[in-house]
Formats: sequence, structure tokens, C-alpha cells
Amino acid sequence: MKPILTYARSLSMVLKQLKVKGLVTAIMSQSEFARLIRPIGQRPLILSSHPGDDVMAMGGAIAWYGKGKVPVHILTITAGLHGTNTGRLNRALGPKRRQETLAAYTSLGPVIQPVFWDLDEKFLPDEDLILRLVEFIDELSPDIIYTPSLFDSQADSQAINQLLQSALVRLPANRQQTILIAQYELWSPLLPNKILNIDAFAGAKQKAIERHESQLLCHDYLHPMIGLNRYRAAMLGAGSYAEAFYICTARQYCLLASPRPA
Repeated sequence: MKPILTYARSLSMVLKQLKVKGLVTAIMSQSEFARLIRPIGQRPLILSSHPGDDVMAMGGAIAWYGKGKVPVHILTITAGLHGTNTGRLNRALGPKRRQETLAAYTSLGPVIQPVFWDLDEKFLPDEDLILRLVEFIDELSPDIIYTPSLFDSQADSQAINQLLQSALVRLPANRQQTILIAQYELWSPLLPNKILNIDAFAGAKQKAIERHESQLLCHDYLHPMIGLNRYRAAMLGAGSYAEAFYICTARQYCLLASPRPA
């Protein structure tokens, strides 16, 4: 319990230091730290910037949903054609990365329903794309949407959050209050308010990451991500492996994504 109490106190101190009124309001309303027994929701939608980002960030949670036979829709926004050693465009990489993605999902459960938009990296969330996401959300009616952290430094992750925020503000007010938004950490750590023990699924997550062979040839993503899971578990008292999230309502997320000056 001591690590959790220490973390809760530090979280409270950070929140009190924030000066933007809208940001403080949004965070404080959902600032209570908790260890989750299982992932939240029965109709999850996961937004992934590139093929494999979802598995690296939250493969354990995806496997948790699979164990409960909860259908998981995963929307991969870009084709990841720049996922090379040099970062140069390689159109032949698209089919390979999709194949790797589908192979990775077989390690996590039978209920994953993938959707690929195959946009170019460094995409911009224009009006057509915003309406496309609004329609997609209307069609699926998710009760929780997973997205990269607002603090994620990667450009496509930032674009996804701009896109999601623009789509959510067009939903009716009552839906903004009932849909939950769960930010996950990938390129940059976040300040979590929820932690999920993934001990039972750490092996499956590792196998899923290993399926993304083209990316592991460019960079060792496996050990940093599994190391992050071990760190979260050790520091926050959640077994041996854990994934961290910041979860709030869609309305609160929109305040976080577009803070207004005090």
C-alpha cells in the first residue's frame, strides 16, 4: 500500500501546481488512483497511430478483453510506410506491417476486430476525417475509447488526439458524459490514474510484439515496453507487469485536449 499512497500524494501535488483552470477541473474530477481488477468497458475502441502501437502500449489489456470474450475494435490510422531505419517512405512495407499486425492479434485473443484506414503519416485531421471518425464512433457506440496520451511526443499521436477531440465535441452532451477516454503511454510516459495488472498476459504481449519483425529490425521496442510494464508494476504495487492509463469522461478529455486560460 505504501507505493500507492506515495504515488497518490505526488499526483495530488502535481495537480495542485497546474495553473490552467480547465485542465485542473478535468484532471481533479478523475484524479483518484485505482488498481483495476480488469479492463473497463464492454465495447472498447482502440485508436492506434501506426501498426503495432496498440500492442506495444496495451497488449496486456487487449488480452484481458480477449479472456473475457469482449469484442475489441482496433482502428489503425496510418499504414506505417515510414517505419524504416532511415524513416524514408517504403510502400512495400504497408502489406507487411498489416500482416504482422494481424499475426500479433492471434496472440491476444479471438475477438479483435481490426480496421485499417491506411492514411499517410503526419496526416492532418481535416473536416472529412473528423466526420469519418464521428460516423465510426456512432456506428460502434463504444463505451470506452483508448488513445495515445496527450503528452505523447510523437506527431501522429498528437494528430490522433486532435482528431478525437474534434470528433467528440460533435457528440451530444449526454454521450460526452458517458463515454470514457483512456489515454495509454507509448512514446512518452503519462501521469496515470489507473493501473492494470497484466501478469497473466505478459507472455502473450511479448509474443505479439515479436510479430512486428519489421519494426524490431529498426529498433528494440520490446525490452523498453516490457521494462515499462515492470516499472509500473513495481512502483505502483500491481504484480510484476502492469499497464498504466489515464481514464476520464469524454467531456473531461476534451477539456484536457483544449484547455482554456483561467
